[in-house]
Order: sequence, then C-alpha cells, then structure tokens
Amino acid sequence: MSSLSRASAGALLAVTASLALAVPALADKGDGTTTTSSTSTTTSTTASSTTSTTLAATSTTSTTTTARPAKPTTTTSSTTTTSTTTTSTTLAPGQVPPEVQAQIDAYPRTPAGSTVELVDALGAIAESRRTPAFGRFPVAGLARWSHDWLFPRHTPSFHTHEGTDVFARRGTKVLSPTAGTARVSKGSIGGLAVRVTQPDGTYWYLAHLDTATVEDGEEVVAGQVVGTVGDTGNAKGGAPHVHIEVHPHGGEALDPKPLLDAYYAEALANLPAVLDRLAPWVRPVRLEPLPDDAALDVTPDSPGGAVG
Repeated sequence: MSSLSRASAGALLAVTASLALAVPALADKGDGTTTTSSTSTTTSTTASSTTSTTLAATSTTSTTTTARPAKPTTTTSSTTTTSTTTTSTTLAPGQVPPEVQAQIDAYPRTPAGSTVELVDALGAIAESRRTPAFGRFPVAGLARWSHDWLFPRHTPSFHTHEGTDVFARRGTKVLSPTAGTARVSKGSIGGLAVRVTQPDGTYWYLAHLDTATVEDGEEVVAGQVVGTVGDTGNAKGGAPHVHIEVHPHGGEALDPKPLLDAYYAEALANLPAVLDRLAPWVRPVRLEPLPDDAALDVTPDSPGGAVG
C-alpha cells in the first residue's frame, strides 16, 4: 500500500474512532436532558419527539462542530399523548352535538300521516272486524305518525331515533307488517316488544306494547295481530305508541316511514274490495219498483182464480 493510501486510511480510522468515542459520551440525566462531552459550541434540539431533548455543550476550542442528535429517552416516547389528548365533551341536558344537528337538519322529510281517511271510510263496521282493512300497516285503528327518523333522544343517554313512532289509543291492535317468526321480549328501553323475522333475516321490531298476543317462536303472517299499543319501557307515562324499526337482512336500521306510508296507501287502494267482504250490507242495493195494485190483473174470473 502506498504511503498516501496509508495516510488516508489512518485519517479515516482517526475520524471513526473519534465519532465512536463521541456517541458513548452522551449521558441521559433522567430528567429529559441529555449532555455530551463533545467539544461543541452549539446546542441541538430533536424534532422527532413530542418532548424536546436539549444537548448541553461546552466550548474548549475555537473550532465549531455539530453534535450528533441525542437518542430520545424512554420518558419522551413519540407515543406521548400529553399534547394530543382529546377531552370528550359532556352534553348538557337536551343538548345535541352540532355535527349531529347538521345531519338532522339536512335529512329529507315527508309530511306526517294519519289513518283518519281509512277509519272514516270503515264507518259503522265494528272495530273488532276492521283489522283486514289495514293490510300490512301495523296499527289497526286511528293513528298518527311523523317523520321522526334521527330525531334526538336523551333517554337513557343521548342517541338518535332509529325508527318511527306511531301514536294510537292504548289497546289498539298492532299487526305484523310481514310474514315470519315472532320473538317476544321485555326490556327496560323497549318494554314489551315483538320482533318478526323473515327468512332472509329482515326483521321488524315493534316496541312499547301493552300486550303481546303471540307466543315466542310462533310463525305469523302479514296483517296478523301480534299485540296492542302501550307505553312500556322508557315510554312509561308518555303517550301510548308503537316504536317501529325495520332492519333489512338483519343489518342496520332503515328509515321505516316510506314503507309505512306505502303500506297505508296500499290499504286505502284495497279498501273497496275489503269493504265488499267485510260489510256487504252497507252497499246500496237497487230494488226494482213494485207494481201498484191497479196494475195487477187479478180477478175471480182470471186465470189463477180468486184468492180467498
């Protein structure tokens, strides 16, 4: 090896050795500050940690060198959440988070509905015989409902409404909107409830019932009476109603109001045929006029003889 090469190699080894000695000289003080014995006249701060690490340096010569960034201590991990912790906001009674209120305000709504037209058309037909007239609409009597999907609810804690409340007189019959298997349950929120599940997993949930008229596990058909309107669960003491949910294929709840509106419109359209079956006596019957007595050619000598 040439003398020049030997000199270069020697210089390289000297630099490497000085760097190797400089690294072990970094000392962790345990309080987030690290010092070095390197003869540096500058101060360096790491930027890769949530807590800055300062390198203290002393100057022993007029030559300036840049200290190697210190390794962060175990107390200043990048996962430290001191400056990034999000504090949850406690809602005041009746308060709605602004982002949720924005969703509620933006949701497209349809007009409120009621069964007044159908009930009036049924006239004097006994209430006990009116059930078929409601078809798949789940409340067989005078009822009203609004588009209350996503409306705020605060009991037992804040949440949005995932159904439609149909208000009716206590004891009004509740019908299954579909064919399937009925399950009866009791809970602190839904109270007495009936869930009807179709073969494809879609189910209707009917809550706050006063009574259930089916057995748990019973197979039912659309339009069958499964219970009566009440105020059980967290509806206790309020206006009697049925909380109605629909879950396609057993998944998340779907806004049921469009379906309820469609089922009510279907019941109105089918009403004339239903009335024919329910109360044929209310239809006007055309009677042919009877002939008056003078037009009758009945005399003792007439064929057929006298009546007497």
